[in-house]
Order: sequence, then structure tokens, then C-alpha cells
Amino acid sequence: MKNLNLGTFNVRGLTNDLKKGNLAADILKYKVDICCLQETKIKNGVDKDVKGNRLICLQSESKHYGNGFMISNTWKHNIHKCWKVTDRVAVLQLKVSDKNKKPFLINIINVYAPHTQRVKDDYTELIELYDVLNELLSNFKNLAGSFTIIAGDFNAKVGKQLPGEKSIG
Repeated sequence: MKNLNLGTFNVRGLTNDLKKGNLAADILKYKVDICCLQETKIKNGVDKDVKGNRLICLQSESKHYGNGFMISNTWKHNIHKCWKVTDRVAVLQLKVSDKNKKPFLINIINVYAPHTQRVKDDYTELIELYDVLNELLSNFKNLAGSFTIIAGDFNAKVGKQLPGEKSIG
């Protein structure tokens, strides 16, 4: 298997062709093979070629969210599946082979967590997000011959605890 360089960008909107072209140039410049995208703000979804790369933006219930992936020309033939789990979680599955030509899946989970201010008084949305992630991880854990990566924009504040959590140390 060749090396896989993974990146993640909060694009703060990807609704015009100029920005899509700039993204394609950036992933080439930084040698990113798969780029997880958050806050695409593309409500109806997109699946298109942008300068030789495949751009997949998944449908979103809200014009403020949206997850997607930009897959380099080198890796786009490895796409097995891509789907939206929620407006804040998406999955890209790549089908690859190891050095012995044995096939396996790479599951890339793309996360766009709510801002700290958004959940300041009510952690429900954040707890639901982590429940979804735990369920996905459980499902992939039982999937033989797979490897799972979690990436994205967690909008995290280091040291912040959820109600009921115990501190470490």
C-alpha cells in the first residue's frame, strides 16, 4: 500500500468555484491525499471533479454545516463508499490492498463538532455527537479487515469537561 496523507480543513463555506479550485491547489501544494472538509455550507450536496480531484460534499439539513471530502487523483479510484451519518459526521471508505495484495478497508470518519459557545449551557448536542462516534467505532471494530481514522474539526477546548465527567489526575 502507498502512503496516505490525510488532512482536514474547516473551509467556512465552499459554495463557489474559485474556493473549490483553491482547495484543490492547496491539497496538491501540501501533498494531501484525502482531505476531510467541515462547514462546507453546501446544503444539496456535490460530487464532482475539481482539477483532477474528486470533491464529495454530503447533503446537509442546515446551510451552516456540511461535511465532505476532497480525494486526490491518486486515491479517487480507491473510494468504496461515502455517506452522511449526521450533519456533523460523515464517513469515507477506501478499499485498498496490503503488500500481500490482501484487500482491506480504511474508514475515515469526518467530524464537525459544535463550537464551545454553542454547547456552553446545554451539552446535549455534543453528547449526541460522541454517542454517534461511539456507535460508529463499535460497528467498524467488528468489521474484519479494516482500519479506522477519526479526523475533523472538534472545536475543542483543552481541559473542558462534560457534566458528570471525572478529571484525570
